[in-house]
Amino acid sequence: GGVWRQRLYIHAARDAMMRRVPVCQRGVSLVELLLGLAITALVLWPLVPMVRTASAAARIGGEQAALEREADFAIERISERIRATAPLAQLPAADTDWLKPASYVWIGDTLYEQQKGINYALAGSVTDFHLDAPVSIGGRPVIQVRLTLERDGLKTTAGASVRMGDVQ
Repeated sequence: GGVWRQRLYIHAARDAMMRRVPVCQRGVSLVELLLGLAITALVLWPLVPMVRTASAAARIGGEQAALEREADFAIERISERIRATAPLAQLPAADTDWLKPASYVWIGDTLYEQQKGINYALAGSVTDFHLDAPVSIGGRPVIQVRLTLERDGLKTTAGASVRMGDVQ
């Protein structure tokens, strides 16, 4: 009986080593992997135009926001100058003399603040700029400022009505 027992153990060990792994426990074949990638590509392909559109919209939104910030900066700078200027009983005919010692000039597509012979650029891509003083409240003129910027098909207009000499 001992010899047969030894042979039985040897055969059992050999059978265990040579036993095949069931198909469900194997890895993925190259064909299955390629098929999976092809299906994924077909499912994701329609999303490519949406991603491009979203990217373009974000870029345009950022450029529009930058244009608006530039216009707001210029309007706020001019408004501060208006508030800091002593009110005049009668405004001179030329709007360039209203806010002495500073004046605002639009040359080409750039709006400049001039002080003591030096030009400070306030905004670029300017397509319209106006200073108007239609009313006077309590002896102090109210000056309306309007600025339009246009760049790469994008446009923004900013404006303010500011009482002269109304330092806050």
